[in-house]
Amino acid sequence: MLFNEKRLSFETLDYLWTIAPFSLRFCESKPQNNFLAIHKDIEFHYVFDGKETYTLGEREYLLDQGSLICVNSYVPHNYYTLNTSKSVSIIVSTNFLIRNGLDVGKSHFDEFIIDPDSYRLFSEIVDEMEENDTAHNITMCALILKFVAYVVRMHSRIRSECDSSNVREILGATYDCVWCAIDYISENFTNNISIDELSSLCNVSKYHFIRIFKQVTGYTPNSYINRVRTNYAKQLLLNGAGVTAAATASGFSDVHYFSNCFKKYNGCRPSVINHYLNKEDTLP
Repeated sequence: MLFNEKRLSFETLDYLWTIAPFSLRFCESKPQNNFLAIHKDIEFHYVFDGKETYTLGEREYLLDQGSLICVNSYVPHNYYTLNTSKSVSIIVSTNFLIRNGLDVGKSHFDEFIIDPDSYRLFSEIVDEMEENDTAHNITMCALILKFVAYVVRMHSRIRSECDSSNVREILGATYDCVWCAIDYISENFTNNISIDELSSLCNVSKYHFIRIFKQVTGYTPNSYINRVRTNYAKQLLLNGAGVTAAATASGFSDVHYFSNCFKKYNGCRPSVINHYLNKEDTLP
């Protein structure tokens, strides 16, 4: 086994790169289907115990221990397992890669990667997650760039004009509409966002917008916004913010409502994180 299994209970920020330009999430999956996901950011998924079936678009891969898969931009994906499996996913901000000289829109990564050196570089990223010093974020960024640069050199090709022009066309107007809304939410989640505002932005009716948003993301728009806000609040709490400050900074005007939403998406109330951090105990 490549990875230490500490800190498996708290996932990091999804799609919002305010604190760090990456998301790393440990997953312990039980037999079930995961809802369809799609995003513009590159994702790498590594199975370190058990077996999973991973679907990318219309392609299906059977993964076992040691399998590494790459999800290219705007490729619908999900996975399921017939038994319990353990894996880790890293989502890397597209804008972060562009700022560092890699235009992911012009590159197509191999989806199934078989390469011991890529496993080693990936495991260095995961091991760094156990660190909690002032150099942690900059070290993570450096390791992620080193890993992605290696994958670009060894496991990618230049995307053809046909590939790049058809990516969004294949997904259709539905996905374009939803991800226009998601981009807007990512930039404005600390403000009040109404369904009318989002549906108007996407130029569709309110009820049609709610239906297609749920179809693509698995969440209603309000549930998605609350999940985004609570994910952001969790990062603030883990960095030492108080409950009220985290609620206000993440867009909640009512602390009690924030606490209920936080428990719904994270399995515990925000005060629990504060308590364990203040006690310097291990998080549950």
